[in-house]
Amino acid sequence: FAMLRSAFNVVCVLVLIIGVSQAFIFEVPPKVEDCFYEELLKGTDVGFSFQVTSGGALDIDVVVTGPGDDVLYGAKGDKYGKYFFVAHIKGTYKFCFSNQMSTVTTKKVDVTMQIGKQRTEEEIVLSILSGRERKEDDGDDETLPLISPLQSSIMQLADALHSLQAEEKYMRVRERVHRDTSESTNTRILFTSIIENGFLIAVSVFQVFFLKRFFEVKRAV
Repeated sequence: FAMLRSAFNVVCVLVLIIGVSQAFIFEVPPKVEDCFYEELLKGTDVGFSFQVTSGGALDIDVVVTGPGDDVLYGAKGDKYGKYFFVAHIKGTYKFCFSNQMSTVTTKKVDVTMQIGKQRTEEEIVLSILSGRERKEDDGDDETLPLISPLQSSIMQLADALHSLQAEEKYMRVRERVHRDTSESTNTRILFTSIIENGFLIAVSVFQVFFLKRFFEVKRAV
């Protein structure tokens, strides 16, 4: 029976690892606030990260609210951010991005959402106790759900995997931002060089015709 219970707990932990990952990019015009909504059940894990990839100073205001307009997360003028929470009640959760501070610049935002499976009360306690090992003297205590070293290792591996995915996403976005900046700089340098060369050619032609007048022989009629 103990082995079956341990196997069941391991399966529950594996279910926690499996979730839905969403990634999308959208633009927020100046003086506009864009929001999207997620219907979540109580006990659902949510991982949320964002990064401004282009536009002005690469800053934006972000607010995450739960049912009843309870503010769960807020940031002003941030370039990027990460937030993790567990849905405390069932309902609609709102994620808003505001570009009210900008007058002419449109901001492009890269957002990643990781929505896990709904968890029971026991599974939530298991996640809280993810670092706790099973001890021999706790074998008769049925009031507190304990986890084995295998379960603890699986949970730690899941946390590390999620962190690695978020870091990889951040590095990809950062590389794209730097590439766009480099290409934009090269384009400006190219146009500046063309304008400078055109100006030099025009000045040279003017000098040739202007100096030529000093060597022309005027004939009297």
